[in-house]
Amino acid sequence: MTAPVRPHLTLVARAQEFAPAIITLLTLVMIVGFSSLVLMMVPIEFGDTQWRFRSAAMLLTTAPQISFLFAMIAVVAVHSGEHRVVRVAAIGAIVLAAVIVTVVPFYALDFLAIRHLQSQEALGPFTREGLRLSGAGVLLSVGLVWAGIRGVRVSMPDEGADRKGTGHGLIVAQEEPPA
Repeated sequence: MTAPVRPHLTLVARAQEFAPAIITLLTLVMIVGFSSLVLMMVPIEFGDTQWRFRSAAMLLTTAPQISFLFAMIAVVAVHSGEHRVVRVAAIGAIVLAAVIVTVVPFYALDFLAIRHLQSQEALGPFTREGLRLSGAGVLLSVGLVWAGIRGVRVSMPDEGADRKGTGHGLIVAQEEPPA
């Protein structure tokens, strides 16, 4: 049995009513993915080159999915008029870009340190994968910064727009001023 459709709601009003559920779901998916990434890195061993390399590779591999989730959250939030959620997603994208930009040079250095441990047959695929992850990380960080800056701009409410909790509220009736 399906719930009755409320015919008095427009399509935009229905989308605005449904948007918080979508944003919550996308946020939960992002949190679960990020926590899985962090749990795969445990135990933390900063002194181990192989651990650093593996952790950076996992981050660079999952960064596109996290970026996509930030983008989807921002799209739903823009469509539903949730300016604060757009701003949070934009700032999250910029932070992710900063993390990627920080990780890529260390990944490259650890790549060079670990490269000699590879067998001759595995050296070609290992090198291609390392270059692919580094290049994708750099390109993704540029896109994330661009999207983050645009998202912050879009998240600014219009100066003339009436915001929630401001303005005159509901005006039921007005009297004509005496002449």
